[in-house]
Amino acid sequence: MPPKPAHKFTVTLEDDSYTDEKFAVYQHYQRTVHKEEQESLTKRSFARFLCNSPLRRGKFEAEDGTERDIGSFHQCYRIDGKLVAVGILDLLPHCVSSVYFMYDESLFKFSPGKLSAMMEISLALERGYKWWYAGFYIHSSPKMKYKMDFSPQYILDASEYEYMQVDSVILSLLDRPYCDLKASYKQWNDNAKAGIDNNTFVFHDKASTKGSGDACEGNDKDDEYMTADDDDDDDQDSRSQNGRNIFLLNTKMPGIPTLDTIRKLNLDNIPLRIRSTGYTLITGDISYWKSEEVDDFPGLKASIVELVAALGDMSIVSQVCLEFMR
Repeated sequence: MPPKPAHKFTVTLEDDSYTDEKFAVYQHYQRTVHKEEQESLTKRSFARFLCNSPLRRGKFEAEDGTERDIGSFHQCYRIDGKLVAVGILDLLPHCVSSVYFMYDESLFKFSPGKLSAMMEISLALERGYKWWYAGFYIHSSPKMKYKMDFSPQYILDASEYEYMQVDSVILSLLDRPYCDLKASYKQWNDNAKAGIDNNTFVFHDKASTKGSGDACEGNDKDDEYMTADDDDDDDQDSRSQNGRNIFLLNTKMPGIPTLDTIRKLNLDNIPLRIRSTGYTLITGDISYWKSEEVDDFPGLKASIVELVAALGDMSIVSQVCLEFMR
C-alpha cells in the first residue's frame, strides 16, 4: 500500500468569473512579485484584467468528431481545498494560450511557473489542442527565463512573421541588440562556415539582406546594408502599422489565410446580430455587400474578412455569428 499523502493537490478548469478567493491570490501575487501598491489592487481592476473575457465559452467539434472546450478559463490549483494559484487560459480550437499565472508566495520553492507550464502542456496534449502558446517572451526578464526550459520551442521572428525553432544560436542572438532573427541566423551559420568569429560580429535587421561581411551598426559599412530610401520605407511601414492603416491579410502574419483562401469561402451567410435592436440578419442582406470586394479596405466587408481570417481555422466559419454593440 502506498503511503497516505500529507496533502491533497487538485487542479480544476473553471470559468473565468470573479471570486473573492481568486482576488486574494491576485492581491498577494501582485504585491509580493510585482511590488504593486495595495491601493491600486482593487476588485474592479482585477475583474477587468483577468475575468469575464469577451471570448465566449463553448464547444469545438473537431474533424474526428471529438469535442473540446473553447473560450477563456481559469485553471485553479488547490492544496487541501485552499486556492494557491490560478492560470488564466484562452482555449482556442487548436491551441492552449497561457495568458497569465499568479500564485501564493509559499509555492515559490516548487517552481510554480514550470508546474503551470507542464499542466497546460498536458491539457493541450490530452484534449487534442496540439499547441501550447506560452505568450510573450522577454529575454532580459528573469521571470520569463523558465519558458526556454521547454523544447522543442518556437519563437516568432518579428521581422519575417515566421516561427523559428529555438536553439543555442537563437538564444545567442537574443542576447544582442535587436536583429532580424531569420536573416541573422543564416548570417551566423555562414560566418561559422567561413571561420568568422560571431562573438565580435554585430547583427542587425539588415544583416544578411545585402552582400556579405561585417554588418556592424554605427560604422562606415552601414551604407552597404541600408540606404536613406530604405529607412524612409521602414518609417512609412511603421506609421502604417501603428496607425492601423494596413489590411490584416497583407501583414504576412503567421496563421492568417491568403486572400485566395478567403475568396473560396461563402461569406454571404454569416449571421449579424444588432444588440441594440435585437435584430439578426445575414451579411448577404447588406445592400452593398455584393458590390464590395473582400480586400476593399477599409470597409465593412473587409473588416468582417479580417475577423474571419483571425479565427485561423476556416472550417468553423459556418458556426460564427457576429454581434454588433455600442
